[in-house]
Amino acid sequence: MCNVEYCNRKATFIIMRNLITSIGLILIICASARAQKTGTAIINELAFRYTVTAPTGWVYNEKIADEMRLNTVFYPDTTKWTKAPIVMYVNTTLKIDSNQTLEDVAVMDIKNFTGDSPGVKAEYHKTLKTYPQRMEAIVYSFENKENNNYEWVAYIEHEYHVIMLVMGSRDRALYELHEPTFDRLVISYFDLNKN
Repeated sequence: MCNVEYCNRKATFIIMRNLITSIGLILIICASARAQKTGTAIINELAFRYTVTAPTGWVYNEKIADEMRLNTVFYPDTTKWTKAPIVMYVNTTLKIDSNQTLEDVAVMDIKNFTGDSPGVKAEYHKTLKTYPQRMEAIVYSFENKENNNYEWVAYIEHEYHVIMLVMGSRDRALYELHEPTFDRLVISYFDLNKN
């Protein structure tokens, strides 16, 4: 039999040990969950803040995005980024000056892309509107049949930068099949700085 004071201290010690162990496990789970998530990615950079939502059946991965110096990456939830036959990612480019238009940025990107990859055919595809903010996103298709490289790129303009949302695949049929998935990603874009 133990005295009351000793038993209370022992019980308090056991409770604190279990609490600390539980907190440690929660932190480990949260750290590993950061790698792959469903739902909405929140991008919070110095000059811009926005969200994009992973379409159904897709996940986003902040850790891979950080490693690749992208804002975020998405891939089907049935695979890993390195094995995915189709992927999406979001990145930002700064405008050269405040007079540069969205079309100027798109043309500059196309010149850079086609200059680095001869055989790439780039053309305007369509314009989408984000929901509910109704921001305009112009979409271009990039195709290199020789290298089996197919991409949609949507450009969303801001005062000093442009958000680029990209879907890419080496399988043309898969690329075309997932165009509505890409559209859902683009439409989900939400500018947190906009009133």
